[in-house]
Parts: sequence; structure tokens; C-alpha cells
Amino acid sequence: MMNRIILVILVFLLLPRLLSSQVFYPSASISLVRSQVDGDNLTGFHKRGVRVGLSLFTRLQNSVFGGIGLSYQSLGSSREEVLQRRPNERSEVEVNLSSIAVSPRIRIILSKVTTLELELPLHAIFKADTKFINNRVNVAQFEIKADQLRSVSWSFVVNLSFSLSDNLALQVGFERFMQNLLQVEQPIDNIRVLQPFYCTVGLTYNLISFSQKKTSRRQRVSR
Repeated sequence: MMNRIILVILVFLLLPRLLSSQVFYPSASISLVRSQVDGDNLTGFHKRGVRVGLSLFTRLQNSVFGGIGLSYQSLGSSREEVLQRRPNERSEVEVNLSSIAVSPRIRIILSKVTTLELELPLHAIFKADTKFINNRVNVAQFEIKADQLRSVSWSFVVNLSFSLSDNLALQVGFERFMQNLLQVEQPIDNIRVLQPFYCTVGLTYNLISFSQKKTSRRQRVSR
């Protein structure tokens, strides 16, 4: 409940600015994801996924834009037999999840070709699968149930974009969940934390160039 309250407050702080400006900068992005999960005892960014997003920005200052975004992402951890070490003293769990997130965003133009974007997404996790995979024990005795995983979680995102043209940019990013998705009082075997993070590489397309100061309807009429 508190997560939703915080999000509503952040959105309402940005919304009046978006509505009053009459100058909007919409953009869309698609990225390939390589992710893993802290606490699953699997190493390496082996899980392949995708992140798709839509954003709507308005200019706050000359080089600073504020906005709201909506995104879908698939992420988690993946067992790679060739690459994974399988120590006998610990269990391993494979985690796969999908979420839809709403996020307040800040975009800062650092130079003619470089842009920094910061996000604070609130994820609604609508698909989460877990599977114990360590063969040292009878894994059937271990299970993470749906009600032991968070359905809502905050994360933070840092994106860096490099312009390819006025409207198209190459974007690299990093996202980390801020909360442990596992909600249990006692560890399940030795699994105490499940906290996803991932890297992205993709493209962002701006319907209106951020270097362009769009003229509002009121200004055009006055001319």
C-alpha cells in the first residue's frame, strides 16, 4: 500500500507540469536484457530478456526534462550448465519473472550526443517462476510459493544514451530492484534474498527531438 501511495505522490508532482506545459516530448524504447538475481547462487548475466517502454516528457529547465514512463520487462536468472559452478555446500534456485512498471523519470542532456536518464519504477510482477536446481539434495522438498514473493517492488534505473540522429539514440542502462522479492521469516534452505538486477542495450526513438524547442499552440496563435 505504501508503495502505491509514494508512486501516486510522485506522479501528481509531475502531472501538473506535464498538463500545463502543452509541450510534450514522447519517446519509445526497446532493449535487450541480460539479467541475474542476487541470492540465487547462480553467477553471471545469463538470462536473456527484453524491455519495452513508452515515455512522455516535458521541459523543466533548458537541458532537464521530467516525465512519466510505462515499461514491460522480462528478467531473472538462468542456469548455464557450461558456465555454472555447482558447489555441494549450497542450493541454487532459478528465477524468471515479468513485470509492468510505472516510473517518474528525469532526462538530462549532458552534451549534443550524450543524455543521462534516471528512473524510479514501481513494478507490478504478474509472472514469477522459481525452481530449485541443485542436485546435491532432493530438490522436491524445497519450494518457493507465490505468496512468498512480492507482487510489487521498487527499483532504480540509470540509462545513458548516445545520439545516432536527431530522433534516434543508442541506449545502455542498468537497473536494480531495491527490495528483496523473497518474503519469508526463515531462509528456504539457504536462500535468503532474491533481488534482480540487469543490464540493457537498445534503441530509443524520440518522436520530437529533445534538442528542439517545440512551439506550443498558444504561441502559434499569438503569432
